[in-house]
Amino acid sequence: MRKLHRCRRVAVALGFLLTLCLPLAAAEAVDTAVLHARLERSTPAADDTLGVRLDSVRLEFSGNVSADLTRLLLVGPAGDTTALSPASLPGNRRIIVAEVPALRAGSHVLHWRTTSSDGHVLEGSIPFVVGPGAATVEEAVADPDSTDGAAPDAAIGDAGDGGVNSSPAGASEGMAAETPAVLPLLRALGTMLLLALAGGLLFAARADVAANALLPTLRWLAIAAPVTIAAELATWTAHVAGSLDLGASLQLATGRALLARIVFAVVAALVLLLLRSLRGAAILALVAVLAGGSLGHASAITPTVSVPLRAVHMAAASVWLGGLLALGLALRNTPTQRSLLRAVSSAALASFIAVAVTGLGQGLLLLGSFGALVQTSYGRLVLVKATGLILLAAFGYLHRRLIAAVPEGGDASTLRRSVGVETIVFIALILVSAALSFAQLPE
Repeated sequence: MRKLHRCRRVAVALGFLLTLCLPLAAAEAVDTAVLHARLERSTPAADDTLGVRLDSVRLEFSGNVSADLTRLLLVGPAGDTTALSPASLPGNRRIIVAEVPALRAGSHVLHWRTTSSDGHVLEGSIPFVVGPGAATVEEAVADPDSTDGAAPDAAIGDAGDGGVNSSPAGASEGMAAETPAVLPLLRALGTMLLLALAGGLLFAARADVAANALLPTLRWLAIAAPVTIAAELATWTAHVAGSLDLGASLQLATGRALLARIVFAVVAALVLLLLRSLRGAAILALVAVLAGGSLGHASAITPTVSVPLRAVHMAAASVWLGGLLALGLALRNTPTQRSLLRAVSSAALASFIAVAVTGLGQGLLLLGSFGALVQTSYGRLVLVKATGLILLAAFGYLHRRLIAAVPEGGDASTLRRSVGVETIVFIALILVSAALSFAQLPE
């Protein structure tokens, strides 16, 4: 038993260190996030001097972007602004075109903001000059009394809210719009509540002792999960569309996945609270979990493989978290029942294998190279998550030893405390996963 207590103390210490490192890793990932789609070429090009009339602008990206979520603002020599109407070329969602009015000679800046197919926002600016002998962009910007090239806040947004960067720097590829800090937190909270709801319902439908311990918590989760995911959808829609334009955001896989999560979670809540069917609610909640397979990078990087991998990854995590929830509540309120302990232990082992295998598959698809593990913020977050998974595996081994030592109806206080610590580490890994959804992918 001394060895078990020593292992437990080491596991708790590692979990505490992981939790301390999490905010720094997550902040780095969100602040430096870039998009899969980047601006490859444009007409006019950055710093071009045009001697002929410009009838239209053309932006070519490396990946698909949404025309309905694209904003183009043309700023003239006197600071006058014109909002252009972007459209995609038929059959080619990588190219955005827009007609422009007749332009006066002088320096102009085209500010653009768009959303890639996986729901990330990219923005930039293209300075150019119309007509021979016109003032250069540098001269216009250098004048402290001039507002040339400045994008009005009301048109596209200020820099603090992910607005367009009016600097010519980075005009060739664009830069990531700043992600609202609350968005990764809502993603993590909504995912955690939904995973706990689906997994808890699965165990409640299987064992009466788990159902009696879980039902009060499950009723609360059934209400909190869809409300939190709805808040995430509203926040994300405002970020990508500049307003609560749900129709525009539903053109992207992320918007559709979030809406599907909400719908199935709401129906699961109604089935649980009104019909009191644990199995029906469990199936619907699990479908809501599977809908999350299209969230994040999975919808843009080989989706035929990465979306199923992510869906299975989340379903396995749901069973794992549901088992921890069932075990923690049952051990607190009822005498120890070895049948429940064995069921949770077996489910956790199967879930660990599924999470590890699908996580490895996603890593191979998204990282691209072994060096990216240490050279990029995304890779370092993957290492943090892998370390946490190894820590959870250690907890699983410890729990199997503790379960074998607990008699029917005996004292399981040590096991209960250890399960509580494992749950905290599990929640920390959900936060890491949410940060990965908004992190920079290696080039």
